[in-house]
Amino acid sequence: MKKFAMAAVAAAAMTAGVAQAYTVGTFTNGFVVPNVIHNGATDTTAVGIINQSGGTRALYWVFFDQNSQHITDGCFTMTDKDYQGFVWSSMSGAGLEGKRGYLVFAAGGVPAGPPVVAQTACAGAAELMPSGVAG
Repeated sequence: MKKFAMAAVAAAAMTAGVAQAYTVGTFTNGFVVPNVIHNGATDTTAVGIINQSGGTRALYWVFFDQNSQHITDGCFTMTDKDYQGFVWSSMSGAGLEGKRGYLVFAAGGVPAGPPVVAQTACAGAAELMPSGVAG
């Protein structure tokens, strides 16, 4: 009986509407958003992120095309209990409309020492890249 109920709910969810939204879960240091695309401001991928780390964190994002080629990346700062809406059509930059791919999000570490302030959390992005990796 449980298997049928879950299958019915899944089938209903897949056909219910145009928005293909789901809750992925809680992750400690990163996650992937598959099948990212935008065809203008009203037909786009949007991600909601909440910082539950207990401190200010840098959140790095990278967009790869469907052939896993690095296209663009960025960083934004999140304070504790902060919610960040990430709308791909506004974050992608020029020339990426209609380009399909995937996003990778990764939280920066919390350094030892004094608390990180929001204005400087993304400043260490170059230091986080392993040597020999081009950004």
